[in-house]
Amino acid sequence: MDTEVEIDEAIQKFTCCITSAINLSTRTKVISGPFRQLPKEILTKIKIKNRLRKLYQITFFRPYKRKAYKLQKEIQKDIETYDNNRWKETIMDINPEDNTLYEMNRKLLKKFIPTPPILDTDGIKYTPLGKANAFKHSLEKSFQENPEPYCNLHINEVNNSINSYFNNLATSSTPDIISSQEVINLIKKINPRKATGPDGVPNKAIRMLTLNVVTHLTKIFNKCLILQHFPDAWKIAHVLMFPKPNQNRKHPGSYRPISLLSNIGKLYGKILLKRLNDNCYSNNIIPEEQFGFRDKHSCTHQLLRVTNKIVEGFNIKHYTGGVFLDVIGNIQAGTPQGSSLSPTLYNIFNSDFPRNDKVLNCLFADDSAILTQGSNTRFIIKTLQSQLECIEYWCTKWRVAINTDKTKAILFRKGHSRKVLKTLSFMEEDLPWENQVKYLGLILDSKLSFRQHAKYNSDKFWNKSI
Repeated sequence: MDTEVEIDEAIQKFTCCITSAINLSTRTKVISGPFRQLPKEILTKIKIKNRLRKLYQITFFRPYKRKAYKLQKEIQKDIETYDNNRWKETIMDINPEDNTLYEMNRKLLKKFIPTPPILDTDGIKYTPLGKANAFKHSLEKSFQENPEPYCNLHINEVNNSINSYFNNLATSSTPDIISSQEVINLIKKINPRKATGPDGVPNKAIRMLTLNVVTHLTKIFNKCLILQHFPDAWKIAHVLMFPKPNQNRKHPGSYRPISLLSNIGKLYGKILLKRLNDNCYSNNIIPEEQFGFRDKHSCTHQLLRVTNKIVEGFNIKHYTGGVFLDVIGNIQAGTPQGSSLSPTLYNIFNSDFPRNDKVLNCLFADDSAILTQGSNTRFIIKTLQSQLECIEYWCTKWRVAINTDKTKAILFRKGHSRKVLKTLSFMEEDLPWENQVKYLGLILDSKLSFRQHAKYNSDKFWNKSI
């Protein structure tokens, strides 16, 4: 395996060997019979009832009909008692410490909802093929590059840098070689219940690989790493479309795509991710203000950072001005869908977000906010406007589209002011000052009272309970 073609052939052969072994060592089990096994006493009564009904249909002797009707009532009562007893036993067996509680919750709440006709650009689609094409057109549209404005000079510089890097692969540093023990440790952690990708190799089969097979797989991984090659077979995915809650199911944009990749490819992706994270950590690539897709960082931590900054301004009688940005489209449109590498790759792409000593950047994936404090509103407006100009240049440079209609500006303060604040400008549009904004699911009002957030969740609860 000295070339990319030989690696692809080795992967195809390796996959075929595993699928052949699975087919030879397993068999399909057909489950037949009733879904509910009734006791023998009830089954005996059902047989007697059916016999009496047949006798009545032959002889028209009314006592047979009366006995069959009476027996039918007894059977219904016995089945109801039997079902109630089974339900009580099921409830008693539920344990909050394992998955039984959540499995029962899914069985009770999950309902099968058929996919309605899908609206495409050329009409309504009813057939499975037509619906698939409608989803395809929707995904193609959402994963397109953002339109103007963009900087052609910067695009040429990036392309030249990429070409220069790939032309000098021989002089680049050799990555850490993958050991068989590293692969074994990752295999032990994979979930055997995860769905399979296009290659048909389940995680359960990967966990049963022998040491010799794992060693051969490690050699393939090392060759891919040395040649800096990610095989095309591991880039192909089965895309499942899941409906988003409370949206019109007839529109293809109301569905969320989930990509099922090759499990072997995902294993290799996790190996690359470890080396990528180590490199980012050693070179301080990911900024500290980025809380998305990072270990030991969450929405709660970023929200605490935002609210603490606002409260700090209240304590020293300073204003806190903020602008909350909204990015258009899929943030991972340029990264491999369904791969564990995508979040870190996006953080690297977003790592040079404009910084200012007077501005606090609050980033969580594509949910971005900037905050600044001051004793007067003039300073805040001037600082925010300067930072917005830097962000506008950065967005144009990297072709990041911002939805100015959903981008909000707010001034946090304790008291009231009759002064009319100067409007901020961003992307050649004005940003009006709002009384409340929503950031990471939390509604922040200008006085940080959280009343609107409490009211929103209260109304949401009562609407669901009614």
